[in-house]
Amino acid sequence: AARLRLVALIHHPLAFEQGLSPARRQSLEASERQALAAARRVIVTSPGTARDLQGYGVAAGRIGVVLPGTDPTPPAQGSGEAAPVLLCVATLTPRKGYLDLVAALQRLAGLPWRLDCAGSLERDAEHAKAVQAAVERAGLSDRIRFLGEIDEPTLLRHYDRSDLFVLPSHHEGYGMALAEAMAHGLP
Repeated sequence: AARLRLVALIHHPLAFEQGLSPARRQSLEASERQALAAARRVIVTSPGTARDLQGYGVAAGRIGVVLPGTDPTPPAQGSGEAAPVLLCVATLTPRKGYLDLVAALQRLAGLPWRLDCAGSLERDAEHAKAVQAAVERAGLSDRIRFLGEIDEPTLLRHYDRSDLFVLPSHHEGYGMALAEAMAHGLP
């Protein structure tokens, strides 16, 4: 840190992840505090993350906010199906709120809809299994489809063929998937 001009890029503090043990949360926070103290500048992706880092002892004058952008894209064509197709793009981790989404959709089971979920089933395989079990218990297995990680062309097709976007996250430093959905004109 004394020899180099280090710049850190932070989407959100790792210690903000849900499902961490108290010891793991403390370890991540201590590690991030140490790393951020060594950085001359810190780039964050939202004003909210800038505020969060002040709690980590990073002076506001060392923080620069750079909002991510999206490529220009035509509006989504929509599914063309009678029942709206919802799209969620997020890894199956506790912070992403999938269990809340399943509970909400269970209350809407009397309405027509279908949900496609694009995101890693492996980053937190135990939680992904818990979400899939919740879908089965809710009787929604025929309406909620887990696509796993998909490549960019496939993801763009899903954005184009969806009618609504949902992102039930408990915390996002900056919701890139939300920005991409807005770029496609998805409500």
